Amino acid sequence: MPLAFAALLRKDLLSTMRRWQEPAALLIVAGVAGLASSYMVSGPAAPIAEYEDAAAVLAAGQILTMLIVSLAAGFLAVLREAEKGTLDGLRASAIPPEELFLAKLAYIYMLVASLSLAYALSTAFLASWSQLVSPAYIAMVMVVSLYFSAAAALTSFMIVYSESRSLLSIVVLAGLLTPYLQQAVQPLGYAAAGLATLGDTALLAGVAVAFTVIATLLSKPLAEI
Repeated sequence: MPLAFAALLRKDLLSTMRRWQEPAALLIVAGVAGLASSYMVSGPAAPIAEYEDAAAVLAAGQILTMLIVSLAAGFLAVLREAEKGTLDGLRASAIPPEELFLAKLAYIYMLVASLSLAYALSTAFLASWSQLVSPAYIAMVMVVSLYFSAAAALTSFMIVYSESRSLLSIVVLAGLLTPYLQQAVQPLGYAAAGLATLGDTALLAGVAVAFTVIATLLSKPLAEI
């Protein structure tokens, strides 16, 4: 592992430990999303009764959690550094832009993947839905989290010097996610219903890895803007 990558990732993790309230707040968000989804499929007056429809609702809650966490993680990893003025120093240093981008991406992925798992675990418990902790579902969540993380990192680097970061981050991230979600939503719903296939997971993984590579290559020209 390159030294710069490890040092940057360590810096972000230490910063997160000092500001533990931020990941704790995101954990609460994941838990609340899990509670709401669980109530819709297993509450006293649950409006969703059909098994596959219920699985789709739980998968939608998973996607919503990923979206919220991705937006927050992009801010914590990149945009806040820009506001503090420290990102300029990193970009002007001898650290290769791709290495800087990958360090930020790894940090964002840790947040998105761990909090996505928190949603899955809490929902599996609250809704008594064991499929959400099956290896097939967890594998798909990890794969989808990679794409979300790469999109969040790329979005943050694209809009880092915009005056309307808050609004643009939502718009740009939504634009980057839409093509992938058209492929991912249905397989994630099938996985929540226990109907996942290895082919679906492999396809989503291939697209996520390809997008991550493209985003990393784009980080060099973005660093020069």
